[in-house]
Amino acid sequence: MPVSSPVPLRYDPQSWGFYRDPFSVYAALRAHAPVHREPLLDGELVCSTHADVKAILRDPAFIPCDLAASVSIHAGPGNTHLPAIQSALDATVLLQSGQGHQLARRDFARVLGQRTMRESGALAERLVTELFADARARGGFDLVKDFADLLPFHFMAEFLGVPRTDVPFLMDCCERVVVALFRRHCSRTEYVQLNSQIALALDHLESLFRERRTRPREDGLTRMLRQEDGEATVSDRHLAARVYFIFMVGVETTVTFLGSSLLALLENPEETARWRQGDVGAETAVEELLRYTSPVQATLRVATAEREIRGVHVPPGQRVCALLASANRGNGAHRDPTRRLAPSSANHS
Repeated sequence: MPVSSPVPLRYDPQSWGFYRDPFSVYAALRAHAPVHREPLLDGELVCSTHADVKAILRDPAFIPCDLAASVSIHAGPGNTHLPAIQSALDATVLLQSGQGHQLARRDFARVLGQRTMRESGALAERLVTELFADARARGGFDLVKDFADLLPFHFMAEFLGVPRTDVPFLMDCCERVVVALFRRHCSRTEYVQLNSQIALALDHLESLFRERRTRPREDGLTRMLRQEDGEATVSDRHLAARVYFIFMVGVETTVTFLGSSLLALLENPEETARWRQGDVGAETAVEELLRYTSPVQATLRVATAEREIRGVHVPPGQRVCALLASANRGNGAHRDPTRRLAPSSANHS
């Protein structure tokens, strides 16, 4: 099977056309080029079907892409002078592989433990009530800017013990990093500016950890310090980077999910009515909206051994882009993958 389609398909996540309607691009890739080599992304293999994406994610030969190495390449000579970016990347679980990935996941599971997460429902409900009260007082609000953007940041700030007054600053820092990561290819100047912004955030978070060492509280920051007792190799800088990671990744995906799901429900009142009437349970609705909106659109993997995907040879070192959002709307993801609140019976990607 040919790697590219007979038509000039392009997977360019930075283009305006893709930004406006990525799912049309995904559908075209599934139909014409399920394994597509994209020259705009240095020859990455882009895989779009449910079966292929599922196989890639389950194959231990495909490991998470080392974005730190990519940053080093594109930042140019002297990238060692970007310590804040390096600290953030070192603490980013999704960009680590092997034992480091497992240890980082274990650490976060301890901080965000079952007991504390069970207690989070009341916190989320209180924050939603406050945001809606503010909207009523103003006579209305922007669903994304005044709700979807704010709720996850305020929730995580209170959960961890970060002052609410810090939220606007952290929101700005996280947005800059997420944009840079999705662009993949930033200029040297942009990386230097980004490094300065991250450094300010890490400096402030470090100051919060110093405060907790002298005045501990019952919050996430204090739990992180307690679990690190005896690990002299873990610095306050690294702990600050871990908190930054929680904001950057955990909050960003929630913002995207809330905004996309609310828009999908508003655009499809018949589906919303099914939920309100009890035809679809709340858990099923959330699962299906996660599948349908796919807040994480894609994930990068690197082959560590020779593989073959639909007849295409994949050598060690080949970068593979697994399009999660495309897979979740393709055949095999669901009996009716284009329906938003269809009864759940699928094996999601």
